[in-house]
Amino acid sequence: PVSAGAEVRPVGSDIGEGAELVPAGAVIGPAEVGLAAFAGGRPLSVHAQPTVAILSSGDELIDPLALPDSAGDSGAGGSPTGSGAAARIYDSNRPALLAAAASEGGVGIDFGIARDDAASLAAKLDEALLRGCDALVCTGGVSMGERDLLGALLAARGTLHFDRVVMKPGKPLTFATV
Repeated sequence: PVSAGAEVRPVGSDIGEGAELVPAGAVIGPAEVGLAAFAGGRPLSVHAQPTVAILSSGDELIDPLALPDSAGDSGAGGSPTGSGAAARIYDSNRPALLAAAASEGGVGIDFGIARDDAASLAAKLDEALLRGCDALVCTGGVSMGERDLLGALLAARGTLHFDRVVMKPGKPLTFATV
C-alpha cells in the first residue's frame, strides 16, 4: 500500500527561491522555455547569434580552405613560395577568425580572399554588406601606402572612425561603421 503524500514533493522543493533557471548566454531550446513557463512565464531576454563576415585580402594569399582534395581538384590553393614581391603565404587569419567567431557563439561567414585591387575588394565588401552581417572583419588590405584600399572603400559606404593605432606592429588598423 502507498501512503498519502508518498512520492510527492512539496511545492518549491525542486528549485530554490532566487535560483538561476537559465544562465546568461544559454541557447534557448524547449527545456529553457519550459523552465521559464514553470517559473511563472517571465519573459526571457534573448538575441540572435551575431553573424560575422570574415574577409581576407592580398594577392600573396593562398586559400588553405580550398587546397586540393583527394579527388585532385586544385581549388584555389597552391604552395608557399620564397620571399620578395612574388612570395605566397597561406591565409591563416581567416580560418582562425572563423573559429574565433564560432567559439564565442557567433556565426562566421566566410567571404574568401579579395585580390589587391579596388574592384575585387569592393565587390567582396558589397557582398558581405548585402548579407546583412552584424560585423565585418577584414584581415589584410590595410597598409600605409598605395595598397591601402580598405579605408577609402569603407569611408565611401559609411563612417571611417579611425585608420591608425599607436602600436607596432599593428599601426594600420581600420574601424568603420556602415
